[in-house]
Amino acid sequence: LKLYLTNIREYRTARISLYSLFESSNYLFLLCVLCAIKQFLMKLFIALLLFLPFMGTSQINVSNTAPYNSEQYLVEDILLGNGVSASNITFSGEPTQIGFFNGVNSNIGLDSGVVMYTADIATIVPGGVGTDDFLTPASQTDSDLITVVQSVTSNPSANQITETHDLADLNFDFQVVGDTVEFEFVFASDEYLTYVNTQYNDVFSFFLSGPGISGPYSSPAGFPNGAVNVALIPGTTDPITISSVHPGLNSQYYIDNPANTTVSLNGFTTVVKVKYPVVCGENYHFRFAIADCGDG
Repeated sequence: LKLYLTNIREYRTARISLYSLFESSNYLFLLCVLCAIKQFLMKLFIALLLFLPFMGTSQINVSNTAPYNSEQYLVEDILLGNGVSASNITFSGEPTQIGFFNGVNSNIGLDSGVVMYTADIATIVPGGVGTDDFLTPASQTDSDLITVVQSVTSNPSANQITETHDLADLNFDFQVVGDTVEFEFVFASDEYLTYVNTQYNDVFSFFLSGPGISGPYSSPAGFPNGAVNVALIPGTTDPITISSVHPGLNSQYYIDNPANTTVSLNGFTTVVKVKYPVVCGENYHFRFAIADCGDG
């Protein structure tokens, strides 16, 4: 499983009259507006893993050598832009499951950002060599991700998905400086198209929690009202998997890539844009989680 995310922005737009700029009573409002003008970018790429031979020459570049072997650097220096601060940054998974990617010369649709993978990110590159399976036990199954993948009603085999493996899980708190969080991502999988509508539908989610948010998914103690999954098919409440985006369903968001010429994945989504309302000046929590389902 691999995921690319890019151009997450928080912003606020407003018309401010000249006199109001100098009213002390408007200072906090003005601070939020001025800070909100500063956009922050978060770039992430996710792709699903199936164990097939990799062939050809890729034009995508990846790295998890220093400084890209630090989750703190990846979040603070790659994902976040000016005016946004992050804290409590943690990554759970193998060190080779996360790093930096440059996709300028690929057909993935994103220029650069952070890549998360259910295997060694080196194998994203066609012909790349790395570990394909970390042999994580079924006892480490993530209940939130299982709930997400079983909710895909277009997949008649969804209820057969009961285990997750090779989890990659990035968490951090961040402070909002606008009234909207916006981001873009690409979801890709080597399970296209062979395993559409089967029990081998690996899963990813972007769980958001914080003020004004109440959801069915787990969240840290500091965010007691649960989390929502914001990685959805545009205009729907449906999560994105190979069984919900493919040539026969939501095909406008699907790109076929059988030749694996620049990225070693059989298919991926177009760049998906997401916006979510937030409260200026408050703290929120993001959890980016990906895992193999069924096949480990």
